[in-house]
Amino acid sequence: MSETLYRGFLDSTNRSQVLAYIAIGGVLATWVFAVSVVSIPLIIDRHASAGQAMRASVNAVLHNIPAMVVWSALILVLTIIGYATLLIGLLYIAPLLGHATWHAYKGMIR
Repeated sequence: MSETLYRGFLDSTNRSQVLAYIAIGGVLATWVFAVSVVSIPLIIDRHASAGQAMRASVNAVLHNIPAMVVWSALILVLTIIGYATLLIGLLYIAPLLGHATWHAYKGMIR
């Protein structure tokens, strides 16, 4: 099964298609990160609407770009570690990231 899925995908695509998949995935991931980085804590803490929370989140990202690049890289690396340990690592990483997100929200949104 894995041979069919991976080999079939790689054999039927060329380099430009793979790069396009990666680029589009990166754009989508960046957008999702930007609209959600502080949205949930803002909704919970201040009972903001979804639109208000997303606008505030994008604004927070645009005003703290270097910190957000580091934060998104940490989320990526820690999630990969969590998956590499057969999801057992996520039992520790997910609450840690949630707690850190709350403190990041408190530091960015006044």
